[in-house]
Amino acid sequence: MIGLILVFLILKPHFFKKISIENPIPIAVIAFDNKTGNKSYNYLQDAIPNLLITSLEQSPFFRVTTWERMYDLLKQRGKSDIPFIDKETGFELCHLEGVNVIITGSFTRADDLFITDVKILDVTTKEIIKSTSSKGEALWWTAYYQYWPGQFSQSISTINSFFSLAQQLDHDSGRAIGELILGSIYYEYQDYETGRAIFNNAFKYYMLWGFQPNVSNYNYIMALLDLERGKVDSVKYRLERIQILIADINEKYPWNVELVKKQVHLLQAEVLLAENRLDQAISKAEKNVPAQIYLVPTFDLVLDNMPFRQDILARAYLKVGEPDKAITIYEHLTRFHPDSKDRRLIYPKYHYHLAKLYQQTDQKEKAIAQYQKFLKIWKNADKDQPELIDTKNRLKELL
Repeated sequence: MIGLILVFLILKPHFFKKISIENPIPIAVIAFDNKTGNKSYNYLQDAIPNLLITSLEQSPFFRVTTWERMYDLLKQRGKSDIPFIDKETGFELCHLEGVNVIITGSFTRADDLFITDVKILDVTTKEIIKSTSSKGEALWWTAYYQYWPGQFSQSISTINSFFSLAQQLDHDSGRAIGELILGSIYYEYQDYETGRAIFNNAFKYYMLWGFQPNVSNYNYIMALLDLERGKVDSVKYRLERIQILIADINEKYPWNVELVKKQVHLLQAEVLLAENRLDQAISKAEKNVPAQIYLVPTFDLVLDNMPFRQDILARAYLKVGEPDKAITIYEHLTRFHPDSKDRRLIYPKYHYHLAKLYQQTDQKEKAIAQYQKFLKIWKNADKDQPELIDTKNRLKELL
């Protein structure tokens, strides 16, 4: 669903009059209506718009009004008790803020089928500029939303429901996205063999057309799994396969080449680290340049936010006994950087790693803050997750 909107909004910006980077269109996203009749899905009223806002903020064509600003306007009008900004309230606030375009929508469910409707409206005329709908994709968005804060068992259950629905709808691309999320979960479980099998199955679909950036993505993920299993020679083979593709990708798919080069750079550093060539690994990792990531379409959401190896420099510093430098890296990884080209999500476990380093270096208050931050994000995570258990035990010792 969100991928469809972004294709329209970002890849087709000429639809709007006088749009340019110099004069970005003011736009707002408000809460989606839950028409399922089930309050357990109320969180999607926020979750879907928040994913849209995150994506739109990365486009130079739009100036997104944040929810914080919207609620500030509500307070100014004495309406701070409103839990959700509905369509009429949204129009009112957009008029106040000079916002031209508003996105709203709803989602419902019929048996196992999710139906999401989205409308892009002109604030002045209230006329529909564009509308779109999708069936079923809300399930894998739900699965991803559950996966990120550690609700792995719930996410697997949601993915299995989506697999059943995808089979009914003959939705192969949707099933492949579900498999990418499922493979990521088994990676978190450290069940790398199962994860490998699931990723292999997902990429059978994505490589049907010989799209070379997907071939690169496949080799990159396989290399990450091989790293976890200590198969460095296999990683080198995957690295060579990616390098062979760069020239052709640069010619045919230039918008993908920067990310592919980043994959090569990270794998080169990982190989050096695995071979204990620590100075070279640090030198390589320090030269890392973030890849440009503007938006979050369906397939790339999972690939771009795979958290497996963003912290290589921190791990290298720890291996040479420099925890202070590792702390600096984790501090960077756990903060939002609005001017950065790399706009991926912040991996929750990095708060946990940072907290442990603060604790090890006798920075008690900072350690407590990061442990509490991690627990806030993982408040509904599976209770048997070792990081969750360890965090609670460490906080008991510190408080």
